[in-house]
Amino acid sequence: MVKTFKPQDNSGRKLKSNRIACCPNGDMVVADNFEKHHRYMLTKDGEYKTAMMPQVHSINYVSSIAINPDGYIAVTDWTSPFVTIFDPAGNFVHQFQAAPDASENELRGLAVDTGGNLIVQDCQQCTITRYSCPDGRQLSQATVGGTTHELPRIAIDKKGQLIFYDDTSSTSTGATKVIALNHAGEEVFSISPQIGERVSGKTYSGMEVGLCGLTMGGENDDIFIAMKICIHNIDTYSSRIGRSNTGHIHRYNSMGEFQQCIIRGLHSPHDLAMTPDGSLVIANDDSILKYSVVPAAVAKSKRTRKQVAGDRAGMERVV
Repeated sequence: MVKTFKPQDNSGRKLKSNRIACCPNGDMVVADNFEKHHRYMLTKDGEYKTAMMPQVHSINYVSSIAINPDGYIAVTDWTSPFVTIFDPAGNFVHQFQAAPDASENELRGLAVDTGGNLIVQDCQQCTITRYSCPDGRQLSQATVGGTTHELPRIAIDKKGQLIFYDDTSSTSTGATKVIALNHAGEEVFSISPQIGERVSGKTYSGMEVGLCGLTMGGENDDIFIAMKICIHNIDTYSSRIGRSNTGHIHRYNSMGEFQQCIIRGLHSPHDLAMTPDGSLVIANDDSILKYSVVPAAVAKSKRTRKQVAGDRAGMERVV
């Protein structure tokens, strides 16, 4: 079952969504990077709750949101070297510097580990740094080979393994991978996503899959990835343009093996998160979708022959 929310503030002004995370009580924290540069909280039923305003360094473009088990909210901005912390009610707490300066960093990925600490990914420095939350004290840092540029995401599974985007191969091979690393920094598996369908009845030159959301959850620590078809266009500001209404959400088991395509035809997915009750919430441009996730085995048993064929068309290569 899918519920659709059309977020708006107390004055009735419509809000967009392209970053999203869930609080322990089910409330949602959302960022609108399109027009309003607005950060806001919604109840679990999609009702507007409050705006979230930093009191020191402004937040321009939210790159990621993460929430620890105590409800503290962390926000990164890809134009700023600071991580901003809000309390569970959305009130500003403080900011701490996670990179030398804005010109030398790209704070993109943000996650929470099994101990409630923040994991911050700096794409420019190729580092993964662990900070205590909410005080922002640095605990450790590791270098991860290769930079990621196109809307990277990171996640931590129940084993403490790091799951992240690797976009370094996209310029040469047209492929973006999701990689899992163990505690020793060794690759456990990687996935090369594919969407096996044409767009609007046409086959486009340079067509590839752009990843736009990554989360984990459920009893079996399943992996969920949002993706859409992208077209190379060297004449525009962005070299990769997402095609509207081509968004998919694919599901994998904890070893990266493809399970099913659970949603297709989304308008423009930008991010997704898992709620405490095991549902998926998806930032879908001008709406937020809430999708009730059923166990993969049950979902597979209910799929029609046509749906199964569609799943096979969208299967990923797992290395």
